[in-house]
Amino acid sequence: KECTDNNLFLPVATAVYSVEPSAPAAYAIGIGFAKASQLDSSLTYMEDAVNRCGDCTEKLTYLLKTGQIASAMGRTSTARNYARQVLAVDAENADAFMLIGDAIAGSSSACNDGALGGRSVYWVASDYYARAKRLNEELAEKASKKMANMAKQFPTVDDIFTYGKQAGGSFTVPNKPGCPCSGESTTIRVR
Repeated sequence: KECTDNNLFLPVATAVYSVEPSAPAAYAIGIGFAKASQLDSSLTYMEDAVNRCGDCTEKLTYLLKTGQIASAMGRTSTARNYARQVLAVDAENADAFMLIGDAIAGSSSACNDGALGGRSVYWVASDYYARAKRLNEELAEKASKKMANMAKQFPTVDDIFTYGKQAGGSFTVPNKPGCPCSGESTTIRVR
């Protein structure tokens, strides 16, 4: 059992942190709150870890985990922002591409323009999962499963025909406030 799983960890760690704040302590507390399903508190501490870290060696870990927690909370733009920060440092970080895919996949309602916008997020998310799969063999199985789940949400041939589109054609996600993939181009696919 890890120390963050102990019932005494959070009260003691937060008390110590109030006197001696540090990036590693904020991260550990953030993980503790995440394990306790207290995601708001977790995100607060994780963001503090990122801010206190500066250029510390754990920066990518902090950014990625903070993005994952934001994604779990449905804060897709925040999650994507953290993933982009990871990619700014490591342009081939497969976990960051997975995180962006997850953030986008959960945002179909935010991108719904009454046409194909709501379904287009599944194409874009699938694109990010495919990129992660190419970059990291260890994530290949997980990425493939997510891609298969996205494919189940693709529109039908009839759906795209209704909008004068064809499978294999290009599609740009409509610009819509709150849509994390607004303006991104992808390839039209059908289920």
